[in-house]
Amino acid sequence: MTASKGRTDSDHREAAGLYLHLPFCSAICPYCDFSVLTGGSREKAHFVGLLLWEMCLWEGDPWHFDTIYLGGGTPSELTVAQVGALLEASEQHFSVSGESKIFLEANPEDVDRRSLEAWRRLGVRSLSLGVQSFDAG
Repeated sequence: MTASKGRTDSDHREAAGLYLHLPFCSAICPYCDFSVLTGGSREKAHFVGLLLWEMCLWEGDPWHFDTIYLGGGTPSELTVAQVGALLEASEQHFSVSGESKIFLEANPEDVDRRSLEAWRRLGVRSLSLGVQSFDAG
């Protein structure tokens, strides 16, 4: 039994998905019920730093992840370096499959050839663009 979590190691034999909630958006949409906020580069850097620290606290947990979801909010609001740091920390602190599937939610306004190439180099293989992003209202 894992005393700190109250689970047995056998609870973790099936692979799971790791969801990292990145709450930043360029604006708060009136129809959105998600936990989101706006913020500048300083707030985003502070949040990412705290998330990286929290990931260290879970190091050694017996969960095995075969999928990483970067959701929010709008993860594409983060810099490529910040996304890379989160993915690197995921692999460093958790049991992540070498062939894990990585999903990233993005705002179409954040997507250009350079960002697509950078996310691909980081291992992102699926991009989710919400159709609500095309609504001017």
